[in-house]
Amino acid sequence: SAICSVVIAANAVFIGWAAIKTSDHALRGAPAPSEDIWLGEVIFAIFFSLELLVRFGVERWLFFVGPEWRWNALDVVLVSMSLVDVIVSVDSPTSRQNVSHGRMVRLMRFFRLARMARV
Repeated sequence: SAICSVVIAANAVFIGWAAIKTSDHALRGAPAPSEDIWLGEVIFAIFFSLELLVRFGVERWLFFVGPEWRWNALDVVLVSMSLVDVIVSVDSPTSRQNVSHGRMVRLMRFFRLARMARV
């Protein structure tokens, strides 16, 4: 749980950094920096996918009906969006310039970190 909290916070920082870097390049008329941002997206997507699979393996059906089912459903949606972004960008390297359509939505993971800190 502590490791996941740190990774969620790191992902929030990464999203902010990527947004700043992309907007700086756009203001200068330069092409969007895609490789380093794409690599970060892949690393976070893999980590969150593995974390979701481990939680599902541990909780089994409680994953869907337990007290945390709403958070689990949000995590499934966010991880799915992340994986779709990564798969689309692998299939079409030119789409890496628009590396993540759901980056702001995935920032919602940060709200989960805040909730964990409250509990």
